[in-house]
Amino acid sequence: GFEMIFSEMEEERSQRAYNPCQEFKFNRGYTIPLKLANRRFAKYSGAGGRTDKLKTFKNLISGSKGVGGHKGEVIMNQKRFFAKYKCNRDSLRYTPEAYLLYDPKDCNSFFNGGGVASSMWVLKPVRAVGGKGVKLYKTKEELQSIYGSCQKRAPDFIVQKFIPNRLLFANKWWDMKVFMLIANTSPHFVLYHQGYLRSAKIHSTGMVKPKVSEAVVGSDSEQLFDSNSLLAMAKNDVFGEEAPEPASTPNVEEDFVSEADIPDTDSDGEGSNEKNKKGTLNVFNMEEADEITLEKWEPDEYNTGSIWELGETFWTFEDWQDKMAKENAIGSRYADSIFDTYVKKVVNMLFHSVRDDLNRTKHAYELFQLNFAIDEKFVIHYLGSKSIDPEESFPNTEELKEKKANFLETLAGLILEHHDTPAAFLRMKYGDSYGEWRVAFSEMEEHQMGYTGTYDPCAVFRRNLMVTKGSIYKNAWLHNYAEKRHAANKREMNKYITNKWATCKHRPTKDMISSCIRNTISYRYKIYIAKEGIEYQDGYVENRIRDLIARREAENKGGG
Repeated sequence: GFEMIFSEMEEERSQRAYNPCQEFKFNRGYTIPLKLANRRFAKYSGAGGRTDKLKTFKNLISGSKGVGGHKGEVIMNQKRFFAKYKCNRDSLRYTPEAYLLYDPKDCNSFFNGGGVASSMWVLKPVRAVGGKGVKLYKTKEELQSIYGSCQKRAPDFIVQKFIPNRLLFANKWWDMKVFMLIANTSPHFVLYHQGYLRSAKIHSTGMVKPKVSEAVVGSDSEQLFDSNSLLAMAKNDVFGEEAPEPASTPNVEEDFVSEADIPDTDSDGEGSNEKNKKGTLNVFNMEEADEITLEKWEPDEYNTGSIWELGETFWTFEDWQDKMAKENAIGSRYADSIFDTYVKKVVNMLFHSVRDDLNRTKHAYELFQLNFAIDEKFVIHYLGSKSIDPEESFPNTEELKEKKANFLETLAGLILEHHDTPAAFLRMKYGDSYGEWRVAFSEMEEHQMGYTGTYDPCAVFRRNLMVTKGSIYKNAWLHNYAEKRHAANKREMNKYITNKWATCKHRPTKDMISSCIRNTISYRYKIYIAKEGIEYQDGYVENRIRDLIARREAENKGGG
């Protein structure tokens, strides 16, 4: 794919002008070690390479608890880091508000001022794994009756603002797992890697089956984002009850499509997308409602005591991006561009939050798993991070088997090669690739470019880094991925049939022509319907043969 070389917006943000003298200042010195390094790297990632040596390395770097420790340590580290630069971590919207109930100062801040009173809150044990022990509280008052004394005690619980409007796809919530790697500390070298998506749902005593009209993106029963429904989103209010957050948020009608381009639909029409009370989109025809059964995904209302359960459905980011783009919900490169770009900013911030505490240790690295969620407005929320064993990075499922194998192979090669000859990586900069790994920070780049400033998380996250929902829908509309995929599948089928027809059409009889072309049409048509996900049409092959022969005869008559 394409790799970004220059962005004027990034230049404006960083306030750094390109200096070719600085860029190539150490070029000769950087080139010298490459020949030897490439030979050495062959023993790790070459055809017969071995990575057993990684077992002698330690997956732990002293001083990293602010990213990989328990939930309370991670949250407090970020609060202190942002406070150091005179801003409040909980007001910057990159992550839900969170408070430590075992820390008297933070606990009092929550009950006596912090935290919106009308919000719902999630109580989490600091060492909770897989949603175990996590519970929902509808009000702050319910929590205060239990934890309001704010006494100092051993770390036990944190409370985090609940995100009630999670983006639903295939009628499920999804946790989005990605990875951060500190590959080396001498010099610091930090990278990012996409992970996988895992379904999640909430259980409550008030749970009932959702109404059919509350359909969500990705149902297998119906295509939910066609061009008409997408345009209708621009006409209707799809942002829920809240006013647009930043002043710069574009007006959906003006930014997305002109009024003249919006098809007229009445409230009962097929293109209707009226918003229900919860802000989900009504996209099913009522005539079809009786035939559609949706899985129970969340209660009609949230109750105190609701618990989380991780589902057993797993997707790669490629699968999720492809399915969403087919429904015209996002552009066909959303995960690779918008999501990845934002997550790398978070990875960079997390590293800098512990950079001064990290012990420069030989033969050591540390792998972290980060958890994200996306809401209905396509706001990306960082939910937490933890240190993780590489072997536990991906679940052992068939869907992720190949992804996990490639991940572990490139992880081992990257770490071993960088520790063996770090000078070979001197030219790698922010965003550069090693397999599917992307550089999030390089101390060597910092030295080469002569950066002397201080990383300021408040400056980075004070600006609204989120791409607006209207822009994402506009991007999906411009990509029109579903229609492009359909056209590509049709072109592929016709290409093979046309190539074969060039030979078959010269046969002397109709029967010989038919016999020559029939297998090709049948085979390519089966591939086409499999890719399109449509039913086999009886008579298609014979009709296609008759059409080709008829056109051949017409051409011969015209030529005669």
